[in-house]
Amino acid sequence: MVSDRWINAQTLLPVSFRHLILPDKYPPHTELLDLQPLPLTALRCPDAEKLYAAQGLKVFNPIQTQTFSMLYSSNDNCLVCAPAASGKIICAEFAVLKMLTSDDPVKRCVYVAPHASTAKERFNEWSFKFGKSMGFRVSELVGETTSDVKILEDSHIVITTPEKWDLMSRRWKTRKSVQEVRLFVVDELHLLDSDVGPTLEAVVSRMRYISVQVQQPIRIVALAASLANAKDVGEWIGAGSNGLFNFSPNVRTVPLELVIQGFDIHHRSTRLLAMSRPVYQSIKQFSPEKPVIVFVPDRKQARMTAIDLLLHAASDDKPKRFLHVGDDAMRPHLAAAREKSLKQTLESFGETRHRCWTVSHPVKS
Repeated sequence: MVSDRWINAQTLLPVSFRHLILPDKYPPHTELLDLQPLPLTALRCPDAEKLYAAQGLKVFNPIQTQTFSMLYSSNDNCLVCAPAASGKIICAEFAVLKMLTSDDPVKRCVYVAPHASTAKERFNEWSFKFGKSMGFRVSELVGETTSDVKILEDSHIVITTPEKWDLMSRRWKTRKSVQEVRLFVVDELHLLDSDVGPTLEAVVSRMRYISVQVQQPIRIVALAASLANAKDVGEWIGAGSNGLFNFSPNVRTVPLELVIQGFDIHHRSTRLLAMSRPVYQSIKQFSPEKPVIVFVPDRKQARMTAIDLLLHAASDDKPKRFLHVGDDAMRPHLAAAREKSLKQTLESFGETRHRCWTVSHPVKS
């Protein structure tokens, strides 16, 4: 050990690693097998087949094919970890269809999404799929206990958030409808380390506890992004080795190319200023025509970055590089823009190089 403040202040201490106990290494990711894609007829349910056929599906993708047997042909707990846009929701729908088509007279599924926006999106989608198309009752909890108890009793599929289900399930001993849940679907379980993580962890653990206390199996199906400790999470929700699918982040239906460019400038404003030109060059190189999303720290930086990109386009003598519509199509958007900087930026797309400079100058000064 050497001090970084005092000259010749150092010491040497030998440490033996002979009896060092290391943690177990995480198991490798689940290998994506080269399987024949399953056709829709594997569902053996004409209504469900028509449902997916109407969406333009002819076969299920590789991840859905590999998880199909465990999700649709068994009642075991499952954890499916895969990158975004891998079709994990359809994997969860396999388990929902399994429950809805079972011989059990009680058919009740609870879907928990970490955020209200995700829950609303799923409610709209499943209301059409399982409600309008297949005739089952799909509802969303409102957060008021008396109404939610009635909703849960009268519904086959209930969409909710961790906070609302926490309020509903706390008094599970006096609420038979909570005890009669047969399928518990948890989406985006990788958000356990976020703000909603403690509540999400509490409701999942409570559902496992309820299952043991009432001696009635409650199937838990969890969806998440690719995890490093998927085995620990799988053991927590009660998923065995056969029900654990942790696919690599590289396993994507849409290939992803990752390019990292580092900046060693410590001053924040200077670093962000130095990054504008590389961002513009990256857009030209990797996506000259297709849409691009640029993430920035705050609203002020968003304005400055937009102006910088316009300036770089003007310096290439292509001030309309990012404009792919006519002036007539822009007019209603300009009229609807209430924020002054946004309106000036949109106007700059169709203006001259001189106009871009006059817009950017007062913002930067």
